[in-house]
Amino acid sequence: MNFLCLTILSTLALIFPVPSSSGDVSCDKSCPKWEVYSRCAGPNQPNCFHRHASTDESQCIPGCVCTRGMIRDPNTFKCISEHKCPNPVNNPKWCPSNEVYSDCSAGCQRTCDTLNAVFKCRCIPGCICRDGYVRSQITNQCVPIKSCKGCPKGYKRNPETGNCEFQCNECPKNEEYKDCGSHCEPDCFPRGIACILSCKQGCFCKTGYVRGPQNGTCIPKEKCPKCPANESFSCGNPLCEKTCDNYKEPCTIQNIRCEDKCYCNDGFVRNKNNVCVPVSECDENDC
Repeated sequence: MNFLCLTILSTLALIFPVPSSSGDVSCDKSCPKWEVYSRCAGPNQPNCFHRHASTDESQCIPGCVCTRGMIRDPNTFKCISEHKCPNPVNNPKWCPSNEVYSDCSAGCQRTCDTLNAVFKCRCIPGCICRDGYVRSQITNQCVPIKSCKGCPKGYKRNPETGNCEFQCNECPKNEEYKDCGSHCEPDCFPRGIACILSCKQGCFCKTGYVRGPQNGTCIPKEKCPKCPANESFSCGNPLCEKTCDNYKEPCTIQNIRCEDKCYCNDGFVRNKNNVCVPVSECDENDC
């Protein structure tokens, strides 16, 4: 007996016609992009507004479901990444996966690098990472604390809390222990970035030494590397650095973690010899 297998997405439910008689259903197992075939798709699949929806075994019907990490968009009914879910107009306190709404904590959010930091922040409502999660500085999504890589020297991660905790007062060469040191320790290339007001305990460079750019060890300040002429050290997008070949084109590459290095000063671009030259010199070479 032939049976008709249809999958119709309507509003927030999935409608599956049931065969008129008992027997195995034979149907096309091909699915749209970001979907896979399942013997138990059912009418209650997770979507942006109902993330924990599930199908009772008694309602199991073969069909297509979103692949892992994807979820139904309530507007298009296509499978999308969870962090791309729309913010419903009628629910301003809706938050993405692994986040919760807070009336006054969104101004300062912990990251893998600031697990133990004590912030002095403005009261701002918004979404924050739920317990056990921190915000990724790369994707801006909330990730498990356990996924954070390593701890600073002199610290060890507590397996119960996931926090980096100071272990001892023995410090590497050219460093000394302080009960109350700055979160913004001097390095070879000061950036003028706002610093957390509170102090922290740990190992810090001794007087006359600063953090080097290569491996983070403390080196004499006079041994800091210097940028070539017409360049300055900063944290920028290495994929958008201007050259004589591309300086007239806007860079569309975004969401790239900034990289500490020497970049051309304003009004200068790199030529074919990797030297920063005035933009006017590029035009002269084109003539």
